[in-house]
Amino acid sequence: MKFYKIVPKHVEEHKVSTRTRCDRCGNNVEQADTWNRDEVEIVARLGDVFPEGDFRKVHGVDACAKCFLVHVVPALAALGFKWRTWDSEEDEPREIEPRLDPGELTDEQGRKCR
Repeated sequence: MKFYKIVPKHVEEHKVSTRTRCDRCGNNVEQADTWNRDEVEIVARLGDVFPEGDFRKVHGVDACAKCFLVHVVPALAALGFKWRTWDSEEDEPREIEPRLDPGELTDEQGRKCR
């Protein structure tokens, strides 16, 4: 007959993100609306990737959807970058002008971007 005992698993302490603030306006990036899932990711991963590991440097900014549409998109377009927009269910982007209506986007407290 074998006897068993419960051995607790070792738990490691680690950091988890609790919220993200926009670098420009300071509003929370996350939306409080259940069905609104705005996600803005401005990230560059530069460097080498080998089978042994990923050795890239990650450069990025945190931006709310409103600052992204009102400030980032026009700034990139002014620099000559072509803007591509597609629905999440589409496979390929198509070049179109983004429809910017900043009045539609506010944070959970209804604050405006500076």
